[in-house]
Amino acid sequence: MVEADERIATEMILNIDRAGAAAISIDIPQAAYTPTTEIGFSVQASTGLQVVAHSVRYIVEVQRRGGIMPRALLGGEFLVSTGSASAVNILVGNPWDEAGEHVIKSELNRLRGFVPGLPVDFVEGIRSGLMQDNWPLPPGVLTIDRAGYDVMESSSPIFMEAAMVLRACISAELTGQVIEHNVEAAMLKFASMVYPSGREG
Repeated sequence: MVEADERIATEMILNIDRAGAAAISIDIPQAAYTPTTEIGFSVQASTGLQVVAHSVRYIVEVQRRGGIMPRALLGGEFLVSTGSASAVNILVGNPWDEAGEHVIKSELNRLRGFVPGLPVDFVEGIRSGLMQDNWPLPPGVLTIDRAGYDVMESSSPIFMEAAMVLRACISAELTGQVIEHNVEAAMLKFASMVYPSGREG
């Protein structure tokens, strides 16, 4: 079994005022799971981008603050290709398990990790997050194949934020932008969409 603390290159941890926290890593192998189905769709591609990388993998952990602390773990790989669109494949796997073991170490919550898997409950939130086009993608294929959830504190909206942050990271790496700036922008946009009063939750 993969050890609970195995991860590849934690790039950064960001704490954004009124927007929560995010931990960005290249990969966490223990967040892989066995897919049971695949949900695909397309997002608009920016064909004129100056691309500096052709294969990018990231995994992001996001957590809000407040009385409860919604949180999620989501990752995937983007492969640049030719064409005029970007395809997204969400690999759904491991159904919701109230008794699931939180075996994936969290960078933002030292007391409680994540249950590996991506239940279908969170797919719509992920789709909505990946459709946010503030962070351009070239033509290619994005495969979502890493995920973890908390049986008490994960939800579709927090997976939407994770998807927005993931897209922001991938866009920055592909185009040579500053990842921190993209991540902060994604977190603040999510906060303005879901918590317009500015409160944490």
